[in-house]
Amino acid sequence: MYASTNKMATRYRELLQGLEQRSHERVNLALECRVTLGGKRSGGTMRVVENISRTGILIRWVPADGPEDVPRAGDTLNIEMALPANHNFDRKCWFCGGTVVRVSKAADNSPLVAVRINTTKFRKYTPAANHKPVSQAPQLVTAH
Repeated sequence: MYASTNKMATRYRELLQGLEQRSHERVNLALECRVTLGGKRSGGTMRVVENISRTGILIRWVPADGPEDVPRAGDTLNIEMALPANHNFDRKCWFCGGTVVRVSKAADNSPLVAVRINTTKFRKYTPAANHKPVSQAPQLVTAH
């Protein structure tokens, strides 16, 4: 009986390979974010968010000034995204801390860093002193 159960489990895993296993819907974006490694609270480099869900975020590591420090699986990242301005309140940013779960390559060979979100909060927006926009204008990209 154990052998037949083991065969069924193996067959089940084979059938699941290639199927979508995400538990939350992803929203495609093209939005700048500031990324810092580990416990650092300042500095960071500007990157582009490709998509986001309730539990994860995919970041494109675009070329920047200086050497590329692409994180590895298991690394801890802090990510900040500026939110659109609201005339009634100070400008805010969305902050999250997460763990890199995968690094892959996009079609243009730029690194894609998948991060599992561990913590999240909103706080006052403070632009980086040396901020150079990665793209012309942040935009929301809708998937069809």
